[in-house]
Amino acid sequence: LWGLDTYTTEKELWSELGEVMTASIGPAGENLVRFACIVHGLYMHEKKKLRGGFFGRTGGGAVMGSKKLKAIAIRGNYKIEPVDSGKFIEFRERVVRLAREKLQTLTKYGTSAIMALTNSTGSLPTRYYEGGSFSGYEKIGPEIFNKLYVKKKITCFACPVACGRHSETSGGLEMEGPEYETLFALGPLTYIDELEAILRANDLANRLGLDTITTGNVIAFAMYLAEKKLIKEEWLRFGDGEALVKAVEMIAYRRGLGDILAEGVKRASEKLAAPEYAVHVKGLEFPGYEPRALKGVALAYAVSARGACHLRHVAYRPNLVGAHPFNPEVKVDRLSYDGHVEYVAELEDFHVVVDSMILCKFYCLPIIGPLLWREISEIYYLATGKSVNLVELRRKGEAINNLIRVYNLREGLKKDDDMLPPRIYSEPLKFGASQGQNIDLERFMKMLEEYYRLRGWNSQGKPLPEKLEELGLNEYIRSF
Repeated sequence: LWGLDTYTTEKELWSELGEVMTASIGPAGENLVRFACIVHGLYMHEKKKLRGGFFGRTGGGAVMGSKKLKAIAIRGNYKIEPVDSGKFIEFRERVVRLAREKLQTLTKYGTSAIMALTNSTGSLPTRYYEGGSFSGYEKIGPEIFNKLYVKKKITCFACPVACGRHSETSGGLEMEGPEYETLFALGPLTYIDELEAILRANDLANRLGLDTITTGNVIAFAMYLAEKKLIKEEWLRFGDGEALVKAVEMIAYRRGLGDILAEGVKRASEKLAAPEYAVHVKGLEFPGYEPRALKGVALAYAVSARGACHLRHVAYRPNLVGAHPFNPEVKVDRLSYDGHVEYVAELEDFHVVVDSMILCKFYCLPIIGPLLWREISEIYYLATGKSVNLVELRRKGEAINNLIRVYNLREGLKKDDDMLPPRIYSEPLKFGASQGQNIDLERFMKMLEEYYRLRGWNSQGKPLPEKLEELGLNEYIRSF
């Protein structure tokens, strides 16, 4: 299996073992690309038209590759029964009905739908963070993508929302996706408006086992440096779809400049003597939401435990729609520095609970999701028979986030790591609906200090002993 792409690896495993569930790496993981991902279900997607999945960010595929672990295959044979199956089924039917009503846009357009909102608000990162709206939006947006390239809506098992997409290029290349994050990273960020090229690069990244968010970021970073004549690869031009596809393969196999880009933006920028241009937090590149246009997202990126991540908090949602995630009557102003700290912390606590219970992010989408705090408490009881009230559930989330913070501090995290990259403070957006916006360092620091106080941490971002004791984490008080 070593040397095969992720699709062929799963196909070979199915040929030998039957219809098993698999997790595998591609050549990128074998070559220890730092943002190689773990892939599940590319072949299953083709055969069953079900959604596959990607352990996309932070390099899990490279960890498998370092251990010479190509794939894992399992066949489940155990049925899990809820404690009260009758009430559980009633609850499920109620949630499914609400999902059909509330998540219709996801069903109609998939995750690409949000590009209409990010583009119109000037929060769609474009041309490696020079602007916030994309002039080629009409060529790659949700309407044209779904009309010309989507052949079928696909779903996770038994889900009525069907937010996934089975796509096909004019040349007959079929694939799963792309999702919004891939469209943004391989499209506006690299200034490419050719959907065919974006789809080809997406399929190649999936098969080679690359995180498409970081892949798009490192390629756009290289294009940015090439334009400034800081690297000699003149063929890497903004807007060049063929250059994009070529660069994806170079990264996976660590060929030429791809060997440096395979280290991710932070390390690559250091090797190329251009760290001042690199856009990342804690070494993780930005996803598809421009923090200069979404001040709450700026804070959320900065304090996120694993760097610039949209899934630790989903703070882009209240910023884009202008409403508090758990109290929609309260307005959120995306361009103000006020009113973000409390809901960012609550979103972090909420989503570690969501992730711990392995629930869908879209069903738990702030404001409109059918599964929020109260419903999660209810489903936990129906599944396990253990009651947990809303205060206890929130406290569990807070404890998990504090434990994560303790771990990061033990591993060397400092207050300086809870900061945005220099360009976000010094360079206003040059174009788009949020033109002229940047992050004011002084006002940002006030947000950060308020966040620390709310969390019960000291001025250096370290949990106070009394906070850890309050959360039942006494044993970790002296561990950092």
